[in-house]
Amino acid sequence: MTLHTPTIVILSLLTDLLLVLILLHAWRTRTTYPGFLYWVAGTACWTVGSFFNMVLADLQPVFIPRIIGMGLILLHPILLYEGLVRFYGLKRRWFRTPLNLALGGLQLLISLYYIYVVEDYALRSATFALVFSFLFVRIALEPLLHRDIRCHSMQWLMSVSILPLITLMLLRAAYFFGNADAISHITTELSSDLLLRWILLYGFVVELVIAYSYLSLTSDRVERELHEARQTAEAASRVKDSFLQMVSHELRTPLATITGIADLLNRRASADDELPRMLQRATLQQQRLINDLLDSAAIETGTITIRAHPYSQR
Repeated sequence: MTLHTPTIVILSLLTDLLLVLILLHAWRTRTTYPGFLYWVAGTACWTVGSFFNMVLADLQPVFIPRIIGMGLILLHPILLYEGLVRFYGLKRRWFRTPLNLALGGLQLLISLYYIYVVEDYALRSATFALVFSFLFVRIALEPLLHRDIRCHSMQWLMSVSILPLITLMLLRAAYFFGNADAISHITTELSSDLLLRWILLYGFVVELVIAYSYLSLTSDRVERELHEARQTAEAASRVKDSFLQMVSHELRTPLATITGIADLLNRRASADDELPRMLQRATLQQQRLINDLLDSAAIETGTITIRAHPYSQR
């Protein structure tokens, strides 16, 4: 089964619609995922850039839609990278290291060469693949530098995507350096719009993976938030118990004084006077309640240890 270019464009637009629906669902449920907007913007750049490169490529002057399409497609992996950094909460930005800055400068030179110098389609494909190889190598190496990141499908897809791009780059390099006779049947096929078809198909798969990652991580995030809320509640409970343990003397001493005064009033009261007896019962009940609370706090903080021992009822 061969996927033709219009079919891939339709599939890409359908997955764009899927991303829009997911974004609307996130807005309605007030659910925010760091980096998801960058992923949406990246896939939008991919689709619009491919549209400029394929549908509007014959407009005059020719170089304007190609420059726009190339710029948008090159912006796509950069936005995906930024979304990956924000989604996983990476603190170390390897994207700004001198090595990556050097690669970025090399990408810029290759892009300018692609736009203003190259006229042959085969050479344009070679430089195009070279730029994409650098971009996706940088994206795929990022998760490998952080051990705390789980290997999700997005990382796997980006890593696998390097292989066909590097292969295409090597084939084009061989063609560029004069070995066209040895691989003439391969370069003939690659000189068609096969590269653009593969690019659109890759964008379609990336969008599906983004949607899958968004939906599959919902339960993980809810579970993590519940775990954090539970830890916060347990910490608050420990603070409360520690506070009660520290102020137990300040609570028991005034209450014991009030209970003693109520007992003295009850002894001196007449038989018909119910108020002193009601006061004494209330203070005793309050004293038992506070003692139970303080003893429970002492048990939870480890100040008091309760052990079961056998005893005889005789």
